[in-house]
Amino acid sequence: MSARQWTLEFEWERPLLSANDRYGWRERHQRTRLARTSARLKAWQAHIPALDKVHVHLVWQVADRRRRDGNENLAPTLKALIDGIVDAGVVPDDTPNLVERSSPAIEYLGPGHAKRDQRVLLVVTEVDA
Repeated sequence: MSARQWTLEFEWERPLLSANDRYGWRERHQRTRLARTSARLKAWQAHIPALDKVHVHLVWQVADRRRRDGNENLAPTLKALIDGIVDAGVVPDDTPNLVERSSPAIEYLGPGHAKRDQRVLLVVTEVDA
């Protein structure tokens, strides 16, 4: 049996949080809350059931090939999105034995795409416990 998979799409031109950001505590809290709430709502809309264990993967789809300080720099956004799927009841907690995660990726959309086409995806895959 193949694992069930859901892709949550966030129409953000860039991830809301970055390890390099230097926001004040209020701005960081607002961005974290927005990411977490958005993930919770998207998980509900996708009708993701309660699962024993999941694998999550963050993909930032970009419109150009500019050099970006990516991967682990996107970890704060990934953490907030994982908290959101926990809030939605997909898994009971975000501990490593319940949520496997891979490094975030940056993916080029290809020619003909504008900055407004950029988005952040969270791929949630059911894992056999």
